[in-house]
Amino acid sequence: MRSVLKYIRITLIGFLLVVVCYSTCYFLMPYWKNGFQSNHHHDGIEIYLVRSGVHTDVVMPLYHSTQDWTKVFTQSKPLDSTLDHIAVGWGHKAFYMETPTWSDLTVKNAVSATFGFGASAAHVRTIAKPSNDPTCRTMIVNEHQYQSLTSYIKATVCAQDSAAIAIPLLAQPHDLYYEAQGRYHALRTCNTWIADALIAAEQSGPIWTASTEGLFND
Repeated sequence: MRSVLKYIRITLIGFLLVVVCYSTCYFLMPYWKNGFQSNHHHDGIEIYLVRSGVHTDVVMPLYHSTQDWTKVFTQSKPLDSTLDHIAVGWGHKAFYMETPTWSDLTVKNAVSATFGFGASAAHVRTIAKPSNDPTCRTMIVNEHQYQSLTSYIKATVCAQDSAAIAIPLLAQPHDLYYEAQGRYHALRTCNTWIADALIAAEQSGPIWTASTEGLFND
């Protein structure tokens, strides 16, 4: 009995240490910057970060000489000509498919997302140019930086330079989902994916973040 209690105590202490370490990183690391300086000039390509609750998307021109996104996301050509931008996010596939609201969250999906079980997906929307408000961060990149950003995104959603593979059951007119590379877990969240996108685009941002904090504190 003593050995069992000792094992339980050690397990609980270990669990608490993990929680404390993760919580510390969660709140402090978003303020540890990647070392890049964002371009505040007026010349270049405008890209945006747009957040909705705990999730962040990167928003780019739908059509550009560097990248025509309708050739990657082949179902994303808008019916409305004012929808001239594309928003791309990344996350846990089961969350996208089965958890439209927090009340739909199941223990299975929570455990799957926390520990990296299950596939990931890209969330893609055609939208109008984002408005300048607290939920939006505007950045200006040059051709090289934009090409690096688009390469990073395509590496997530494309296999061997082919078009992204749509998930048909989730398709909506301007709100689509595509199969994606990588595993979502507690250390690799939708916002961590965005932080790495900023590094690819050589823009100021956090080294690591599981939340939106740090992504919008340029």
